[in-house]
Amino acid sequence: MQNNLARVGDTILSFFNAQALIAAFELGIFDAIGDGGASEAEICERCGLAESSGRQMLIALSALGFVLRDGERYRLAPGMEACLRRDGSQYLGTLARHANKFLYPLWSRCADAVRQDSNQRAAVFNDSRDWFDILYSDPADVADFHAFLSVLADPFVESFVKGYDFSRHKGFLDIGSGRAVLPAKVIATHPYLTAAVCDLPEAARHMRQELSAAGQLDRIAVYEGNVIAGELPDIHEDLVHMGWMLHDYGVETQKRILSNIFAALPSGATFIASETPLFDDQAGPAFVALLSLNMLVSSDGGIESTCAEYLERFRQAGFANVRAMPLEGPRTLLIGEKP
Repeated sequence: MQNNLARVGDTILSFFNAQALIAAFELGIFDAIGDGGASEAEICERCGLAESSGRQMLIALSALGFVLRDGERYRLAPGMEACLRRDGSQYLGTLARHANKFLYPLWSRCADAVRQDSNQRAAVFNDSRDWFDILYSDPADVADFHAFLSVLADPFVESFVKGYDFSRHKGFLDIGSGRAVLPAKVIATHPYLTAAVCDLPEAARHMRQELSAAGQLDRIAVYEGNVIAGELPDIHEDLVHMGWMLHDYGVETQKRILSNIFAALPSGATFIASETPLFDDQAGPAFVALLSLNMLVSSDGGIESTCAEYLERFRQAGFANVRAMPLEGPRTLLIGEKP
């Protein structure tokens, strides 16, 4: 009984942990601690905080294990620098901003979303536009979205590049590529492949800037397109990937996306969608089940599905030799070929 009480209570109040961490990112506390650590007074001065409230925050961050107190100084917990500092290779302050601006307000109306079987965008943002139209209204939000998705996708990128046989392909196209981390890794490990990305115009503009800054714009082509509207460029690549996107849309829209991609592919091409499917019995995983609720509160009918459900939609779109290929980590490759 006591364990059940603790589990329910801890789950209800788990937002304490998240909001403390999100606030620390916003206040710049982790950057203020720096490489060698800093005293409470130094941190508060650098962040413009009163020492009393700054001390409360530092105590909380210590209790959560993000920072350590060493005498009169605080330092980041070992291994946390990459995720917590703005210059870290796996910085997740972008996810913190996205969650606070978009996800927390939407999830506060989760019961209404379930009751109404509808997203809560109009109620929360007073804006009934498509979810991605809202998200892409501010270039800073686009940059945040692409940044944290790229970080979260790192384990998938590694497992995809190692686990999939690229040797029979000549060109690779990534639809909805974010910061083009996947195609960059693919051509780095398979330099004989050509590479391209395709995204909505707003995202494509941002991607060109990213690739230009990285010196890769001459190696990775950038196309503009819309998979829902069927407005896709002439696809010459024989391997096309779309990562973690189908679940953003309702089943009928997923079918339309797959049909549009099938129509645009050259004969003999392979299409791969990478997703985080539900178990066959739909009993989990917990994160995927909760992600499905996230689609409910934010999107127009987005939903998580089992491998069998995804693959049946592939067949209905015309794909042959459809199959699922599990990878290390949460994502699975859903594969089909155009005859």
